[in-house]
Amino acid sequence: MSDAQIQTITVPAVYTVKLYKDNGTPSNLSDDILVATYQPAVLAAPLPSASVTSALFASNIVATPTVISAAPTGGSVDITWAAPTASGLYARSLDVYVCNATGCQNVTQDLSPADTSATIAIPTTSAPITGDGATIEYTDSVFRILWATPAGGSL
Repeated sequence: MSDAQIQTITVPAVYTVKLYKDNGTPSNLSDDILVATYQPAVLAAPLPSASVTSALFASNIVATPTVISAAPTGGSVDITWAAPTASGLYARSLDVYVCNATGCQNVTQDLSPADTSATIAIPTTSAPITGDGATIEYTDSVFRILWATPAGGSL
């Protein structure tokens, strides 16, 4: 969203989100089929771009051993990170995924508010590994979720 769009959001607010199935004709919207309707409450507007700084995100995300080296046989990986420096943020979860030609496997672990490390069991993934990565999520005092990935995206 642009900063101008963010400024138009009044909170708290309830928005209606409708999900449609295309029905096989992308250029014809009139035959789309409504499959779900959600009405999420928005408790806080997204942050405008001037408020998004590195202080909001985890950094120095490191895995020992690397996810790629653990994936062929499975095993535990210790992941560490530096917590965001902005106040009022709480660790929420760690998501690690590893992919090969048949798809991706994801492992999620809930975190305690002050956590800066976790040990996670990596599922056995047959080679060739085509990608791996992680996200570390923090939540602010008004329940906005802020997530960080390691530099380069992989561990």
